[in-house]
Amino acid sequence: MTRSDTRAPWLSHLQATLADPIVDTRCGWKDRRRRIEDLATTLEGAARVLHDLPAASFVADERLSLQLVNPALAELAGRDAEQIAGSLSVSDLLTAAEGEWHSVVVPCLGHGQVLRGIEAELAAPGQKAGRVSVDLGPLRDARGVVCGIVGTVRDVSAEREREREAADKAAWVKGILERIPDPFFQVDSNLTVTYMNPACAAAVGYDASEVVGKMRCADVFRSNICETNCAIKHCMRTGESITGARVTIQNRRGDRIPILCSAAALTDSQGQIIGGYELVSGHLSRGRG
Repeated sequence: MTRSDTRAPWLSHLQATLADPIVDTRCGWKDRRRRIEDLATTLEGAARVLHDLPAASFVADERLSLQLVNPALAELAGRDAEQIAGSLSVSDLLTAAEGEWHSVVVPCLGHGQVLRGIEAELAAPGQKAGRVSVDLGPLRDARGVVCGIVGTVRDVSAEREREREAADKAAWVKGILERIPDPFFQVDSNLTVTYMNPACAAAVGYDASEVVGKMRCADVFRSNICETNCAIKHCMRTGESITGARVTIQNRRGDRIPILCSAAALTDSQGQIIGGYELVSGHLSRGRG
């Protein structure tokens, strides 16, 4: 595609607008013509920049009619640029997850704000709509007046699929932990409890909502090793696992309960330690009171 091909749709549109004898009620013919000529100059500059950008990009006017579409976006949409620019609107090409585009772009068109990470679906002929992330900025004419929007479109279908798979896996793991009869809890690197299963909550006499994200494990379990020889601290520091440690904890009422527990560090996908967990492997009396 040549640059002249990229610019042809909006040039034709502007020529037709200039030939229209109807006078805009908001301004005289001369003002209207000057405004259109300013827009033509702005679009010509934008066309030169957008054509060679590797990022899928577009320019739309105030009515959200697509005036420029670069080759990267045309390829992503599975169409020729001539089929899009001058013929389709933003909403014909993209379906915003947040509602109608005319509402979504108000901060950009009305106040000159930059909008980032707008979730949308990109329609491609004969294909399932793909998930994309759209960034928008105001397009200004030579006088600095906002006359449209400039957008970049990033395909995030693979990212969303990975997120969905990760969420499914997390739900599967949580389902297992929720149903095992042995008390289990996790902490972050600051030893704040990030998860406790129902068996653990029942054993110490707390509801999970009282503990998760709010209390450190030492404040919940008050064991005889919390301050001096914490099993999770040791695992996070050394990377080792502990099995069958004899520990005495206290439930909410203050009852002392001897247990056997196992502990290990938790790591992220890069192998960095981000927390730890404990699983009670010996008998733990129920302590809810």
